Amino acid sequence: MSGILSIAGLERAEIKRVLEKNAVNGVLYIPKENGMFVCRK
Repeated sequence: MSGILSIAGLERAEIKRVLEKNAVNGVLYIPKENGMFVCRK
């Protein structure tokens, strides 16, 4: 991924599409250099 700033202004559905596009076999790999994700259900 080019960076989180590239999706910062997008709608939730578009962000989901971008993340799914970058997933490999349903897994999204996030290098630790890119920071931390906080997920809420």
